[in-house]
Amino acid sequence: MQAYNFRELSPLDDGDVRLLKLHCGPRDAELEGNLVQRCLLPQKKVKTKRLGSQIVAIPSPESYDALSYTWGDDWPKGQEKHIKILVQSEVYIIRIRKNLFHALQQLRDESKSIYLWVDALCINQENGDEKSQQIQRMYLIYNKADQVRVWLGEEDNKSSEAIKFVTKCLNLDDFDRLVQATPTSGSWDALSTLMRRPWFNRRWIIQEISLARDATLHCGKETLPWRDFADCVSLLYHKRQDLKRLFRESPTFSNHPDYLGELTELGAIRLVYASDNLFRKSEHGEITDRLLSLEALMSSLTAFDASDPHDIVYAILWLAKDAKPYTTRERSPISFGPRQSYESPTDEIRSPITPLLKRVTWEENATPLTMDGPSRIDYNFFQLPDMRKTQSPPSSPKSRDEVQPAVKDTEKGKERLAKTQVVSSRIIVDYNADIFEVCSEFLKFVFDRSHSLDILCRPWAPNEPKLPSWIPQLANKPFGISQHGVHRRVNADPLVGTPGYSVVTYKASNATLARELRMRDKKLFVKGFVLDRIKEKSATATGGIIPCEWTDIGGWKTLDDYPPERFWRTLVGNRDLHSQRPPSHWKRVCREAFQRRPHRGDLNTTEAVMYDCPSAVREYLERVQCVVWSRRLILLGEQEDSLGLAPRTAKKGDEICILFGCSVPVVLRKYIDGVPARKYRKNDSNRGKNESRVDRNEPEVYYEFIGECYVHGMMDGEAFEVRKVDKSRHQEFELR
Repeated sequence: MQAYNFRELSPLDDGDVRLLKLHCGPRDAELEGNLVQRCLLPQKKVKTKRLGSQIVAIPSPESYDALSYTWGDDWPKGQEKHIKILVQSEVYIIRIRKNLFHALQQLRDESKSIYLWVDALCINQENGDEKSQQIQRMYLIYNKADQVRVWLGEEDNKSSEAIKFVTKCLNLDDFDRLVQATPTSGSWDALSTLMRRPWFNRRWIIQEISLARDATLHCGKETLPWRDFADCVSLLYHKRQDLKRLFRESPTFSNHPDYLGELTELGAIRLVYASDNLFRKSEHGEITDRLLSLEALMSSLTAFDASDPHDIVYAILWLAKDAKPYTTRERSPISFGPRQSYESPTDEIRSPITPLLKRVTWEENATPLTMDGPSRIDYNFFQLPDMRKTQSPPSSPKSRDEVQPAVKDTEKGKERLAKTQVVSSRIIVDYNADIFEVCSEFLKFVFDRSHSLDILCRPWAPNEPKLPSWIPQLANKPFGISQHGVHRRVNADPLVGTPGYSVVTYKASNATLARELRMRDKKLFVKGFVLDRIKEKSATATGGIIPCEWTDIGGWKTLDDYPPERFWRTLVGNRDLHSQRPPSHWKRVCREAFQRRPHRGDLNTTEAVMYDCPSAVREYLERVQCVVWSRRLILLGEQEDSLGLAPRTAKKGDEICILFGCSVPVVLRKYIDGVPARKYRKNDSNRGKNESRVDRNEPEVYYEFIGECYVHGMMDGEAFEVRKVDKSRHQEFELR
């Protein structure tokens, strides 16, 4: 036997895939199989291929299943396992990892061969071009499979009990009792442990499950239909408050109401919700329509990780209604079936506000990022008129009818409104690309459609230290996983919300749109104006604990009085849990919450929410946690009585800016010749670093993007009136 060399595999043409024909045998026997090449796409004629001097037919795939699993750890040295691959009279071996080995052992039939699609075996992982091409095929591979077989791993940590408990939960006559009876807490713990298995956190599984016509979970020897598991998870989600009470009454789990962590952030729960809400499907499981944009998907699926940073973007392209993946060597996209969003016969889409668009060219010294060969994406940046009466977000389809353009009724204006602009839907899938290229192209794609900068305030990008400050990384997402595998809040929610899932909460930029955007190297050029600077900052609300000094900064002298309007409203971002104006009784509730803290002590919002407190206080503090967690309370320098919330990394002297196209104010840190502006001196020796500059009278100025912020009284366009903003006050910010 010899090791199998993937480089000797025949290249795959358009529509071709490889399948593993797994030979039958008892569970403990050696794994054997063949790799067979099949044509996945429907063909009007029999597809053929030249092999040497012969023309042979490429058969359509047999009935097959697709495997969904995690690669996991490799074997310890000296204990490696393999599968035998038979090629005519030769026998080759392929080393496989532990998790795949156990999966193939368990799934193998004892009496007949079965066909499986397994990424580690059916894709040449050493060939970047083939990987990029075959990644495109995964939509069809999983949607055309008879079923998707999900391998969660070997039996462990009461996994068998958890799967059997799912069946009990589906008896609706007993379900209410199961979430109230203290003895069942052990079974709920077993189920939550199963739901925290690594498979549920993979980003690729979203499409693997969402596209499946049918799916089955496998864990050790136990099996469970996906639909049964999904229904149980949905029931659990709607009873999460009951489960908190159950664990609070359970001595076995130390009477800890938050023992299971934040259930809404569990990958299993997010996956069930996503699989039911990403598409419209026919009765036969075929995709008839995609419902969410790529921006909405990227902003809402932060609970799912990817081992390859490219997959933060690539793993969800096929789920979006407005994106078409391409490979570098293949200029035709894979067919996705009906797409209502594609209005052009050339597979391009028209932006909802395209009648208002006017093409502008890149500046000579600001050419877009390119790669060898064709451009990786169509760069369409636009100059738009001010639109300050918008009643819905620019990206919303409703804005087509609601936007009132600021164009005079002249022949020139009418001609301008009559023009339309086609926006490309293409994104290149290229695993050889630098991760900055992948991220910046995603942002250009978003800017083309939404003309909004809100995506700069949502964590979505892989954690890469070399990315510029204006690409927000997943390290700053609201929830993280503890060492015990449960989800805990680590940051506040983004103030800008999630597109496609919520209404626009704020309109700090007065519904203007991002225009005249430029990108050069790793710099982003945006326009706006400076509102104010940070005059004073407090300690951070780490862990949701509000420092006692916040009441002093907020001007609340004695807790016997009601809190100042600006203080209690700032703590909740002047919105309730549904993004509406908060109820008036929250002023009283705020006083009640702070009166429960130790005298002159900090307010621990987590303990107040988890343990006995009135429901009105709990509701208020739950909203407070969404807004203040890991943020600072700030006072601004020029605006009287101006109070706000800023990221924990904000410092005195940082500028509060309104960027056109961003629904909330942002904190920017100004640098002059590489020195923070607050420390800069005109004759600073640091200026010597830039002796190559042509004009030494104009120092190099740029900004670091610190993050979004809340400024009370400035969240709905008031800044334009306060600053008497006209074009003379506009400036361009170079973000690095």
